[in-house]
Amino acid sequence: MMLDLMVILPLVVVGAGAILMMLLAAFDSLDKERTSIVGIGLFAFAFIVQLAVTTGGTVTPFNDVFNGMLVANSFTKVAGLIIIAGGFFSSVAAQTYYVQNKGFVPEFYSLMMFAVCGMLLLTMAAELITLFIALEIMSLAIYT
Repeated sequence: MMLDLMVILPLVVVGAGAILMMLLAAFDSLDKERTSIVGIGLFAFAFIVQLAVTTGGTVTPFNDVFNGMLVANSFTKVAGLIIIAGGFFSSVAAQTYYVQNKGFVPEFYSLMMFAVCGMLLLTMAAELITLFIALEIMSLAIYT
């Protein structure tokens, strides 16, 4: 059970960060600099957690997680690093774009984190229902 939680810890960090960013976006008193710093910081923290899980050696070559609902192997670990790094660099690029064009949307970081959370779950999916849930989480950013 503890191994299962260690494997999905980056997914939990990104999902909790998405909910936190959604709550931060609900308040109008926060400026765009503070919101973007929190979003980029959450991506950096998620990358560090994913790196710790990747180099921790807690995953065997083929490891079923949560009774076969998810799979944790070398592909999911490396894909998680690439996906979180992509979200981080997209957020950094978006911050400079929003500063230059003055078109800041506070929900951007929350939607980006939901998309990354869905992509992480998509790489770990072992059953079709998990795959469908991952696609729905990932597509939340499209509905705006």
